[in-house]
Amino acid sequence: MIYIFFHLVKIQKHANLI
Repeated sequence: MIYIFFHLVKIQKHANLI
């Protein structure tokens, strides 16, 4: 389940970049 959390954080970080 932690893997999903990391994936969500990565997506949010990417969205922040844009």
